Amino acid sequence: MAKSLGTVLKRAREKRGLSVTALARQAGLSTTQLSELESGVAKEPRFSTIARLAYCLDLSLNALAADVGLPTINAAQTPEAAMGPALHLAHGLRKYLAAALKLVDKFLREHTAA
Repeated sequence: MAKSLGTVLKRAREKRGLSVTALARQAGLSTTQLSELESGVAKEPRFSTIARLAYCLDLSLNALAADVGLPTINAAQTPEAAMGPALHLAHGLRKYLAAALKLVDKFLREHTAA
């Protein structure tokens, strides 16, 4: 049976001996945001948030997806079978990169005034 994302994140955090405050700080979140994710109040977190938490908890996105019952990418799958999860992951990465590029552009505009 698949676990909730919040349950998986909380167990991983506790396993590593991290407090909510410590993990939130590492991931660039508020303690409220992390608490809401772990308790299930936050229903649709951004991909970038999940990716940052997975990185801080030393979890692969594929393992995290498997734990919560989402499709994963298996190297043994045929290319056709892997396309659904790969496209889902690519869509999330595209949104994350677009947001990052906007931040870089804003930073450059603010700090390189002509």
